[in-house]
Amino acid sequence: MEKVETRSGNAHQVIMSYNGKIFYISTVHVNFHNGNERHKAVFHARETKDNPAGDLALEIPNNLYETLLKYANADDPDLILILEVEGNDFKWGFASERWLKKYSGKDSFHRYIV
Repeated sequence: MEKVETRSGNAHQVIMSYNGKIFYISTVHVNFHNGNERHKAVFHARETKDNPAGDLALEIPNNLYETLLKYANADDPDLILILEVEGNDFKWGFASERWLKKYSGKDSFHRYIV
């Protein structure tokens, strides 16, 4: 079984909803095992600027691993990856920071966290 550790400095903005909390993810380390459906991943995360960063260890599905690779390879600082984790269920999507800034503001109820 092949084991590869994947790291990327190109993951500019990743936001995760996990256990009812919102985290900003600064780095993700994945231990890829060829042929496995799930891979061990460590998300270096913090809730707010005032909280210390910590590691969230999760097993991610192969299709999320592939999405993380594509996101890192895109190297687009405008692109935000948004992850929602509920138990073993992972959902994700992308948003444009420029678009969010354009359509959210001080007088709007639609705000976002970065």
